[in-house]
Amino acid sequence: MGGSNSKKEFTKGQILIKLDSNHVITGQPITGQITYRLDEEYPTDSLTLELIGKEKFVSNTSIKANEPGTQNMVTTKSTKKILVQQTKLIQKFDDKLKAKGTKTFNFSFQFSPDLPSSIYFVGDKNLKMYVQYKLFARMEDASGQKQKYNPLICKRLVIISQQPEEVKFDQSHMSQYQLKHLFLINAGVSKALAYVEKDAFTPKDTIKLRLELDNSQCDQELRKAKVRFYREITASTRTSTPFLVKDVILKRRVIGVPPKTSQPRDIDLPLAQINYNSDKYFKQAVEKKKFLYGQYGEWIYQLQPSVKTLQFECKYYIEVSFKHNGLNFGKSIPPIKIPIQIFNSNNVVGVFNNNNNIQRFDSVRNIQGNFNHQASMTLPRQQSFGQDNQYIGQNNIAMVQQQQQLFNQIQQQNQMRFSQSMHAGGFNANGFGDNSNAFGQINNQNNGFGQNQLIQGQVVVLPPDESQNNQMAYGHPVFLENEHNQYANPQDEQIPTSFKQPKQSK
Repeated sequence: MGGSNSKKEFTKGQILIKLDSNHVITGQPITGQITYRLDEEYPTDSLTLELIGKEKFVSNTSIKANEPGTQNMVTTKSTKKILVQQTKLIQKFDDKLKAKGTKTFNFSFQFSPDLPSSIYFVGDKNLKMYVQYKLFARMEDASGQKQKYNPLICKRLVIISQQPEEVKFDQSHMSQYQLKHLFLINAGVSKALAYVEKDAFTPKDTIKLRLELDNSQCDQELRKAKVRFYREITASTRTSTPFLVKDVILKRRVIGVPPKTSQPRDIDLPLAQINYNSDKYFKQAVEKKKFLYGQYGEWIYQLQPSVKTLQFECKYYIEVSFKHNGLNFGKSIPPIKIPIQIFNSNNVVGVFNNNNNIQRFDSVRNIQGNFNHQASMTLPRQQSFGQDNQYIGQNNIAMVQQQQQLFNQIQQQNQMRFSQSMHAGGFNANGFGDNSNAFGQINNQNNGFGQNQLIQGQVVVLPPDESQNNQMAYGHPVFLENEHNQYANPQDEQIPTSFKQPKQSK
């Protein structure tokens, strides 16, 4: 019949693809081996390799019907876009009746460097998007007979990762506001600066954020700051209304500073804790297509990369908001927004191999290695708070020399205690390399309270105690919320987690 498949199934042979790696960086070829095994002759004239890439975006939105109390689901399914369809001849056979046997061919498949990164994301039952690349090895029946054999095909999923066009180091973002009381009485100027060592990270990295809270010219307490790590997805649809959804996937709450004071805060955002293996919508999608997990592996559950395609865009950013005590006329300090790039790679050629750029921020915060080097460390700053705040953004040579002498004394006089403290919690340097002591004196002590305490005139570094994380005190600058990470790994006991589906704003 016309609608039936009249081709025969060839059961005496198969093709296999073995990839050297299923994760490939743009600009590098896909390499591996193709092996065919034919127990009987198969009438083919060639063995080909084909790369097909496509993108797809699906969103179901509910709209109210004309009758009260009813609603309909409208599926906004964009047409699949073919990103690449590229074929390479692996072997040409002179005789169409290929003799039976087994043979292996090595291949190197070069593709366009402009392809977007692979992504597979399921927001909920009404949202799914992906960029998917498949590699096909194929033998076609070339006998010309009416009843042909079905082609011999083997397919493999390939993860393609696009690298950032530019990685920006030493990113500083400042915000300030002239506060006024409810009766228009001037309360002073409150300032904040957010700093990250770079703007591009892999899903296994930790974003290290430094907040400089300058309330030295303000009469009102800066009560708290909130740090949120956002994922924002936008897409074009068949309707005139564009699609937009924002999710908070990591969040921290930071203790503020009293009036007439200035203090730094260090916040870590561990991206490796974001994992979707407990999300029910991801589980449903993988159960329907089990080959996804079989070939993608754990990559499918981790934080997906920043992507911009013909139909949709997935981007990330950090937003820091601030709250003052009391009734104010108008708003508080405007939020700070820091764009972040996520990419699937451990190395960026020519950029991340620069050890100076990688280590200089870590060395100031963690004091790893030589003290003399870190005491004179200077980080470039794009903004400064001015001369009224000596520990923010200043290049004070005299203080650097004093710190160097102080570091040497500590190292010589208290070597054993210092080593134990480094093992327990590490040394806490407050400030950026040119002025790493915010208060002028550093003591490394252990009084049993279990947290880092900021005291006027000294910095006391104590072993960490997770039970003290939620204590509201100026001696505990950063604590974690119970729902900071909606998709964290439940086996990680260092930080409390919650798996509640995040609210989405459209």
